[in-house]
Amino acid sequence: MSAATPFPGASAAPAAPEAAAVSRYLLGLQQQIVARLEQLDGGRFLQDSWQREPGQALLGSGGGLSCVLEDGELFERAGVLFSEVNLDSLPPSATAHRPQ
Repeated sequence: MSAATPFPGASAAPAAPEAAAVSRYLLGLQQQIVARLEQLDGGRFLQDSWQREPGQALLGSGGGLSCVLEDGELFERAGVLFSEVNLDSLPPSATAHRPQ
C-alpha cells in the first residue's frame, strides 16, 4: 500500500498529503475495529476491496474496503466500511442549501 493508493486496485492519481494521511488513519482505524470485533465474536470478517474508475459521470473515482462478518457467535451480521470518492466538484444537490 502506498500513500497515494491506500487500498488494492486504487487509482494511481496523486492525492494531497492531507487526504492520504486521512485515508491511512481511517483504514487503520477500520482494521482496529475489525480486529476488536473479531475478538469479541470469535468469527472472521471477509474483506472486499473495490474501485471506481474515473469518468463515470458524477460518481467520481475512488475505492474502498468493505469488511463483513455474518452468522457470528455475537453478531448475526456486522460491517465496517470505508469509502474514498474523488470528485472534481460537488453535485448540485450537495450545495443546494449552502451555495457558498
